[in-house]
Order: sequence, then C-alpha cells, then structure tokens
Amino acid sequence: MGRPKVEKTAKQKRQEITLENHPAWLTFEDVQHLMRLHLGHGFGRPVWMGLVASGKIPGYTSSLSDQIRYKWSEVVAAVEGSMKRVGK
Repeated sequence: MGRPKVEKTAKQKRQEITLENHPAWLTFEDVQHLMRLHLGHGFGRPVWMGLVASGKIPGYTSSLSDQIRYKWSEVVAAVEGSMKRVGK
C-alpha cells in the first residue's frame, strides 16, 4: 500500500490562480477570484448574470458539464470597456 493520494479542493486550486497564470476557460468563481486580484473587488452573481445575459460579457456553455465558462481576455475587455474615465 502506498500513501493516500492528496486531493486539492477547488478553493485551494483557485488560490493558485494568478493574473499571469490561469486556465483558458474559467468558471464564475475563478473569474471572481481574478477580478479581486485585478480590480480589488468582484461582482455579485445577480449583477454578473445580468452582464452575461445582456451579452456584455460573453459566456460559453461547456458541452461536457453544462457549466457556463468564460475567457479572461474577453471578461477584462468588457469590464475595462465599460469603465468611465474620471478627471482630466
């Protein structure tokens, strides 16, 4: 018998995701973690789903798990495009 296999939880794996090192397809929780690193705050699920439903942030349905997945580059472009410049 060998040592028991140590499995990381989703929360532990998410803590290892950085702005430079992240998977191509992200779940809602992964995007929220990256948004906190990028902007300092995330979005609530109702606000987020409103942005996805309106088409401002594109979401893709995974054919294997029926989960909605997102691409970080598209999320950042949509969020930064909606920001208004303040000041001169």
